[in-house]
Amino acid sequence: MVFSIWIRRRDAHSFNRSFIHGIPVFYDHEAGFLAEKCTRTIDGYFSVGPDPDYAGLWRLNLGEHDALDTLSLRQEERKRFDDNGRDRYTYFPIRDTALFLEEIKNSVRDITSILEKKISHCIRRAGFNFFGGG
Repeated sequence: MVFSIWIRRRDAHSFNRSFIHGIPVFYDHEAGFLAEKCTRTIDGYFSVGPDPDYAGLWRLNLGEHDALDTLSLRQEERKRFDDNGRDRYTYFPIRDTALFLEEIKNSVRDITSILEKKISHCIRRAGFNFFGGG
């Protein structure tokens, strides 16, 4: 989740994640890597868009959960979409709130410890010129 926010990936509904041993694995990072105009600012990223892809519609689902399996989650999400879109949120099931919050803190610490200079160097080396710099 932290990585998705960091790269401004907003397309995190259950059809774009799987679970391996109960750990969510996200894929389809296209929305983040395309650097969409609507997600460049943090306010734009957390805006509420027309579908559950937008981070402003993400919700944590705290509490007891049965085994987290991809097929069940996708069936549940499909039912919500087929039900006239009344519930537009994307839910992230969280089994252990304290552990989740601790891991969020750890992820933020790890990401913020990366030097901006190092990231800028990698961007230039990759030839990415989105912001007009060399």
